[in-house]
Amino acid sequence: RFDFKKIPQQLIIKRLKELAAFESVTIPEEILVQIARKSEGCLRDAESLLGQILSLAEKGTVSHEAGSIAIPQTNLNHIYQFISLLNSRKLGEALSFIHERLGEGTDPEVFITDALEYLRQVLMVKAIGANYMPDFDEQTVVQMRSLSDAMSIPDIRRMIEIFMKESYYSRATLIPQLPLELACVAFCSDVLGLVEQGS
Repeated sequence: RFDFKKIPQQLIIKRLKELAAFESVTIPEEILVQIARKSEGCLRDAESLLGQILSLAEKGTVSHEAGSIAIPQTNLNHIYQFISLLNSRKLGEALSFIHERLGEGTDPEVFITDALEYLRQVLMVKAIGANYMPDFDEQTVVQMRSLSDAMSIPDIRRMIEIFMKESYYSRATLIPQLPLELACVAFCSDVLGLVEQGS
C-alpha cells in the first residue's frame, strides 16, 4: 500500500524553477505559481503543464502573454480586493472593479472558479482557526486571514453558494460577464439575499 499526499505549493514551485533552469528558460514567477495551483499538489501534473509552457518559449524566455495561452491567470490580490468590496456591500465599486479586470483580459469564468477556491480557503480559516494553513504564498495567506476576520460564516457560505449558482449558468450565457455581475448584485442586495434564503 502506498499513501500519496499532496505536495506543498512552494515545493512544486521550487522543482519547476529547477526544471526551467535546466532547460535554460526564464519563466515569470506568477506563471509558476499558477502551474502549482492548477496541479493541486500533483508534481506530475505540474511538470506536464510546465512542458506545455516551455514549448511556447522564444529565445529562452516565456512571456506573460504566452503563459496565459496555456494557463488563464487570475491575480489573487484582485480576488481579495473584489471579495472585500462585496463584503462591504459596495456594489457599484465591485462591478466597476470587475469591468476593469475584464478589460485587462481576465476570463470571467476563470475568475469565478478561482474566487470560489479562494472563498473555500477563507471558510476553512474561519472555521478551523490558526491551526489551518492555506497552501498559498505568505501575502495571500495574510489576506485570507484578514477576510476571515472581517466576514461571518453565514456571509462566506452565502457568497460561495451564489458564486456556485452563477458559475453553473456561466457555461450557457451569451454574455460571459453576466453571471459574475449577477453574483455581485445577489450578494450585495439585502432584498435578493432574503429571497434566496427563503427559497
